[in-house]
Amino acid sequence: MSEHDVKPLFQSGKLKPSDKLVYLCLLAAAGGGNISRASIRAISYETGLCERTVRHAVKRLKELNLISVNRQPGLQGRPNEYALDEGPKAQATGGSEA
Repeated sequence: MSEHDVKPLFQSGKLKPSDKLVYLCLLAAAGGGNISRASIRAISYETGLCERTVRHAVKRLKELNLISVNRQPGLQGRPNEYALDEGPKAQATGGSEA
């Protein structure tokens, strides 16, 4: 995903600065794919945000359908999987691109 892909989303006014940081951290952790396995603690460390702020940002990103969360039930200590959904460009414009 390039700078041009995230620019419309970041200019949309829908996200708080902390949401943007968390999204970028998940994007970096995905390594060019669309699945990130970064833990809340790791995201907190990488962004400089407290863990509570990271949890709230993840919740907002999920509510905006920018990510989906696959929880790892019964597996304490393992990070959740975060799927970066559809792409921010489609979300910022209100639909999917054809």
